[in-house]
Amino acid sequence: MVTAEMYKNYLSSYGSNLAQVKKNQSDAIMNNSFTADAQYKRVYILTKDGWKWEDAKYQRHAKLSILKDAVDYYLQFRPKVHYPIGSYVFVPDDTDFDINISGHELDNPLSLPDERITQLWFIVGRDDANAFVRYNILKCNWKFQWIYDNKLYKCWGSNRSANSYTSGRWDDQYTSSLDNLTAAWLPDIYYAYGNNLYDLGLSDDRTIMHEQRFMLTNNILDPKVYQVTKIIDLNPSGVIKLSIKQDELNKKVDNVQLRICNYYKGSGDQKTEIIQKPQTMITSSQIEWMYLNDDGEIEPLLDRSKQFLYIGKNSYFEYKLPYADLTSEWNISLVDKNSEYTEEEKSYYEGLIKLTVMDNVTISLKPGKAHSLIGKRFNLSAIDNNGDNHSSIEVEVQLDE
Repeated sequence: MVTAEMYKNYLSSYGSNLAQVKKNQSDAIMNNSFTADAQYKRVYILTKDGWKWEDAKYQRHAKLSILKDAVDYYLQFRPKVHYPIGSYVFVPDDTDFDINISGHELDNPLSLPDERITQLWFIVGRDDANAFVRYNILKCNWKFQWIYDNKLYKCWGSNRSANSYTSGRWDDQYTSSLDNLTAAWLPDIYYAYGNNLYDLGLSDDRTIMHEQRFMLTNNILDPKVYQVTKIIDLNPSGVIKLSIKQDELNKKVDNVQLRICNYYKGSGDQKTEIIQKPQTMITSSQIEWMYLNDDGEIEPLLDRSKQFLYIGKNSYFEYKLPYADLTSEWNISLVDKNSEYTEEEKSYYEGLIKLTVMDNVTISLKPGKAHSLIGKRFNLSAIDNNGDNHSSIEVEVQLDE
């Protein structure tokens, strides 16, 4: 027999009042019909515990126009599913129902070459005005790279345009200076992921300080450099908003090929180090000493007693990268731990070592016939064009065996 108390408990299970009952019913209807909406997309979002798939609706917020910045969109998850502002998320575009990465690439998609990361967004706001919460998301269009405390950091974000127009160059009676203002939005990585950021292979972008310099350009013939003039990280929490003003390129310390400012010391020596707890891919790529066998093929040189540069002879080195569409950039510098040589002397000795690129992964080194090279040690380093993989070894010059 059904009692009044039993019926009351049954009704209470749907909510203590009519408003709660309607809200629970709306959530149930939304869940049941979620994937039937034409705006439905299966997205790939980064959480504190790693990457995971999530159901979402991708909705337009504002109309695109060439007269303004790239606009944000709405991303709506299932009822009661929420993520912090600043979270990264891959959203499929109109070319396919799924994102353009698969297989083992899903383990760490941010380590892919830059040209592969075309569907990355990050959450920049939360809209609680409607019955169902929607998140504002902004598309990542630039990988920001900077040096802090002699270490290389990088973070995907959005390069924006400032609201005020400036002339681009300002001249007075005595000086001429750049006067071009722009802006950038980056996710506050620590706010979104806390100390898990290191295990996720992310960089802590709280290391971006005033006067930090970025190279933001697609033109390496005339690269544009910008310096941070203002930082806002509270409106909203989870997004770091930068005001950046154009600055002069310094070829002595800026690496144009990698688009990283302050990459070198004043002497031209590389000064970057890999950030703590680096990604696996960074440590898996190593320079390997090779030799030319009797059949004219390159093979690993395992005999350490023969791993020397011999005057007038070619030595071979290989640097394999995890993806075929990455390219290697090589550099050789004289080891001068006791500061015995001037800059001119170092340049002289480095110029005596002929570096020949054989293919994307292999080079040869040939010391010139100068006895002053005997006993000199050099640092041979290689880095990929994204700056994600780096390796180096020391080599010594000896007389012909």
